[in-house]
Amino acid sequence: MKLNHIWIFLMGVATTLVILPLAKALGIPSYDLLLVTLFGENSI
Repeated sequence: MKLNHIWIFLMGVATTLVILPLAKALGIPSYDLLLVTLFGENSI
């Protein structure tokens, strides 16, 4: 059971390491830029 949790964690980290550079290469804006666009500067 514990080994299963470790695999899920490792797959999540690997997916993040693959998806983030791919998204940046495709021109998808970063999350903080998206939040500023939606809510405006200094809204929080």
